[in-house]
Amino acid sequence: MLPVAGRTEFIPSLPEIAAAIHAEQSLTFVARERRRLRSNLEVMFVLVPLHDLRHAEAVGQPRDGWLVWQDHTREGVVARIPAGAGEIKDAVATPDPLGRLAGQAVDEVMHAMWQLIAR
Repeated sequence: MLPVAGRTEFIPSLPEIAAAIHAEQSLTFVARERRRLRSNLEVMFVLVPLHDLRHAEAVGQPRDGWLVWQDHTREGVVARIPAGAGEIKDAVATPDPLGRLAGQAVDEVMHAMWQLIAR
């Protein structure tokens, strides 16, 4: 289930993020939730396709995987995109507001990826 449209802002936009992932380009993006009375929430993501990294296979990482790091937990996970959305969400979503935003951002980015692939 996707959140209410317009609640989460992506910089760059979701179509730009999906296009970069589809082209297997490293990227960074920010997911921001604007809040009325409290300060805005923001989570930054960094995505790097493992085929860009030397010796990834030698240390047991799949060439079709991605390193997904975000600043909420300051941890990364290796997963396939978009097929590994569940693994990524499990790694970034925590019960606090930033964790919910991070999980929601993963859902929205993966949804944008599937829409791009379906064209």
